[in-house]
Amino acid sequence: MKTSATQFERVVTHFRVPGREMLFDQPECCPSYGGLSFDGLAIDENDGVHLIVRTTSARAYLGPDLPVVARRAHILAVALVDAGSIDTERAGSVIAWLGECWTAAANEIAQAAGLAAGDVDMPTPVGDDVAPIAGMELPARLRSTN
Repeated sequence: MKTSATQFERVVTHFRVPGREMLFDQPECCPSYGGLSFDGLAIDENDGVHLIVRTTSARAYLGPDLPVVARRAHILAVALVDAGSIDTERAGSVIAWLGECWTAAANEIAQAAGLAAGDVDMPTPVGDDVAPIAGMELPARLRSTN
């Protein structure tokens, strides 16, 4: 894992917080949209954890807690739909994938801290036709019409 504060300075970063970035050697690409990747984690001054995700044109920090991750995942999916990068049918799977990234990060952090998985509030990844992140409703315009 690389640590960098300046590697992506020329790229627009949304929801950025002052913090330390820990970037993966190999970003994890979204299976339903190859232009989206999970690049690493940022730790803010309050020890809050944020996912660092990247599209072909911007980066975003998603965190530091489940409600913020869910809200920002929805904003990102809507932006991708509005930009024509993905169609509405794939928006739910993008949001679910971001929830899975949050779950994986929370599991790794809990394991490193010696906590049981049940001691960490984590989303439950689900399919496209239901709320992709526990407690969050997929916006009506992004719901599958199947």
